[in-house]
Amino acid sequence: MIRVVAHNIISPLGNSSIENYNVIKQGVSSIKRYEDKYGITEPFCASLFNEDRDFQELAISSIDDATKTLDFNDKNILLVISTVKGNIADDEYASRLRDTLAGKWQAKVKVIVVSNACTSGVCAQIVAARALEMQDEGNSFDYAVVVGIEIMNKFIVSGFQSLKAVSDEACRPFDIERIGMNPGEAAATMVLQKVDEAKSTDWIYQAGEMANDGYHISSPSPVAEGASKALKVVLENIDTQDIVLVNAHGTATLYNDEMEAKAISQVGLMDVPVNSLKGYFGHTMGAAGVLETIVTMLSIDDGVILATKGYDEQGTSRKLNIYNENIVLADAEEKSCFIKMISGFGGINAAIAYSHKPVGRKDFSCVCQKVKSIDIDEKNCPSLKEVYKTRIADYPKFYKMDVLSQLGFVASELLLKEETKDDDYAVVLFGQSGSKVVDEQYRATIHADNYFPSPSLFVYTLPNIVCGEIALRHNFHGETLYIQMPEKDEELMMHIVKGSMLFGKMDHSIAGWINADSEKEYNCNLNIYINNNGIKRRTQKQGNRSFES
Repeated sequence: MIRVVAHNIISPLGNSSIENYNVIKQGVSSIKRYEDKYGITEPFCASLFNEDRDFQELAISSIDDATKTLDFNDKNILLVISTVKGNIADDEYASRLRDTLAGKWQAKVKVIVVSNACTSGVCAQIVAARALEMQDEGNSFDYAVVVGIEIMNKFIVSGFQSLKAVSDEACRPFDIERIGMNPGEAAATMVLQKVDEAKSTDWIYQAGEMANDGYHISSPSPVAEGASKALKVVLENIDTQDIVLVNAHGTATLYNDEMEAKAISQVGLMDVPVNSLKGYFGHTMGAAGVLETIVTMLSIDDGVILATKGYDEQGTSRKLNIYNENIVLADAEEKSCFIKMISGFGGINAAIAYSHKPVGRKDFSCVCQKVKSIDIDEKNCPSLKEVYKTRIADYPKFYKMDVLSQLGFVASELLLKEETKDDDYAVVLFGQSGSKVVDEQYRATIHADNYFPSPSLFVYTLPNIVCGEIALRHNFHGETLYIQMPEKDEELMMHIVKGSMLFGKMDHSIAGWINADSEKEYNCNLNIYINNNGIKRRTQKQGNRSFES
């Protein structure tokens, strides 16, 4: 089983988990109104540090506090960074952080960056727990350190403003008068460990699931397809009667809150208390899933369900059990299970459950067979657009995509030709450069003399959008996940893919390496894998090939 060993939160409200919890228990929020911040003329409300914080320094401070009592000497550590945009001023921040911590701990450290839009923090916990559970010779980890971190800047705030998602008032999750979210800064760290036995006070990972809407890259499904699926799979692994709280994403945007309310209702949890923490910290993006999980653990241990700050009158079509004041948790000693749910651009949704109850050990095995492969680079395919026109030509949205998404789209289209498809495909992609090409294009729109942030460009600055585009094209509702790596590590990549197929109950997966350094410099190797231990069986043509235009 996987237990939470230690944690930390650093936010504008405090420098430790307990300090943050005690402050918000008193109803204190760090959200303030800003005018002319970052040179942005449109006012907005946000939760920001009083002084500019360095990304690397903030991450190390949070990790140091969480790990201060742990001995990592000569241990194997998986460092999982959860972030939407990372340190956009330093392309090598992940490897720098890994090397710094490896030297400090005298440990062997591998690092990955889960960049799965606003679901990143929950997805990072799921990936970490699976990696610990699925030990193998090449990837046997003693601990996983998950750090969620986001620092606001002109790039991020202007982007969400361009999408009309940011409010110039304090956010009001699930309220009838909600008009948008408030960006937030924070770092939050959780340390996970695989153990045979746990104490009754330990928080134990019960289950986690990711699912895609297959609906739209920047709007949630109106029928809550992905969120409902993620919740249903998590509920298969826990006793519904033990659930004391659903901590929702609750961004206070019109469509997200409505979608979550539908999902919660559809799985029969409408009577379970629901809350959102965005009214205290704002939307901390890559840190949100980690930070909010920690606060929820502390509140349940304290016998309290925290109020949804900013909430007054319910404004969703499905009624939920939401409170605007703290309430005492009934049966806190007998029941302790909670669910954290979250959603993000690219159509991705995720849910995770923790409890004080132990989890029985299982024999995990996944026979993951590669049945088809495709290689594309600038040498064998000098023009992605030409390939689209001559080999595909039935999806005009292709021309709106950034080069990373175009690359993934073309490769997946050619890979899936003549394949039997159903909606249970996972899409798990890895890369080094992320969305660097479109980042520069978007940055030009916010530094131009006539300031005009481009919403169509900003959406593609989230590298997981390439996964969402593939899922949308083929109506896939399985897991979609994008992970950045400082360098290609095929053993670790396969470890993560196997975890996705086994724990996500996927029979099929499109997975592999995809990278774009410029409009004319790119390469990808995508594969179709099948899980031979899956419940379903599919007959697929086998073979490997290199694309030739």
